[in-house]
Amino acid sequence: MIKNINFEEFRKEFKKFSDTEEYKNRKSQSRFIEIAQLTIKELLKKGEIRNEDLTALIQMFGHHCSEENFQRHLRNLQLPTDVEEEIFNKFIEIGEYGYTGRGKAAIKGLNEEQLDDVRRFLEDILNSETVEHIKNAYLKFGEKRTPQVGGGIYSAWLYYLQPEFCPLVTGPAGQFLYMLGWRGAYDEAIDLFVRLKEEVNEKDLGFIDSFLWEEERRNIILTKKHTPYKNWEMELLRYKQQIILYGPPGTGKTYRTKKIATDLLE
Repeated sequence: MIKNINFEEFRKEFKKFSDTEEYKNRKSQSRFIEIAQLTIKELLKKGEIRNEDLTALIQMFGHHCSEENFQRHLRNLQLPTDVEEEIFNKFIEIGEYGYTGRGKAAIKGLNEEQLDDVRRFLEDILNSETVEHIKNAYLKFGEKRTPQVGGGIYSAWLYYLQPEFCPLVTGPAGQFLYMLGWRGAYDEAIDLFVRLKEEVNEKDLGFIDSFLWEEERRNIILTKKHTPYKNWEMELLRYKQQIILYGPPGTGKTYRTKKIATDLLE
C-alpha cells in the first residue's frame, strides 16, 4: 500500500490542511477522546460486558449523538452513579461528539464467550504500550472470528483507547485504504497510518482521518500509476462484494448507485 502514496505531496498537502478550519475543528473534537476513554475503562472495570454495552458504545460514540441519546445509552451501561454523572457532565462541558457514523445500530446475540473475547481485546489494547502489542492483540482477536464486531465497529473503540497507534478504518479513510489495495487486515492499516503520522510529526491519528475526508487531497497523494479515486466503489466491490452508501438526502447516493450499476453492465 505504501508504494501507492506520494509522500512528498502528502507532506505538502497536510501542511496546507494544518492551517484550515477542518484541522482546528478536529483538534477541538479530539477532546471527545477523554470521554470515550473514560467510558470504556469504566465499562471494563465491570469484569463482564453485555450485548447492550457494546450497543451503547456504538451509539454514544457516533457522530452527532444528542445529549438525550448519550445519556440514555450511558445509563444502559449500568455504571456506578458517580461515574455516570462524571462522564455525562464531561460530555456536556466539552460539547463535542464522536468522529464516526454508526456501522451498526446494535450488537445482538453474542454469547458469553464471544463477549468475553471482545472484553479481553479491549483490555489488551488499553494495556498495550507499543505498536507490536496492539498488532498482537488484533491478531489474537482475529482468530476468534467474533461476528458483528469487525474493523468498522472496533476501530473507533481502539482509536479512542490508543489514538497514537490505532487508526479509524471507516468512511473515506476506509475507502482510501481499499483503493491502495487493502484487504482488511487492521495491522496493515496501523503500519500505513503510523507512517503517515510520522511523516507530518502528528501524534493523533485522528488528524490523518480528517485529512482524508477531502477527495481532492486523496487524489493528489496517490501515485500516478494508481487507479483514480473516483472509481473507489468498483475497487471496493472487487474485494468486499458489497458496499453501503450513506449520507443525508441530496448527497448523491442514488446517482452513485445508478452509476455503479451502469459500470458493472459495461
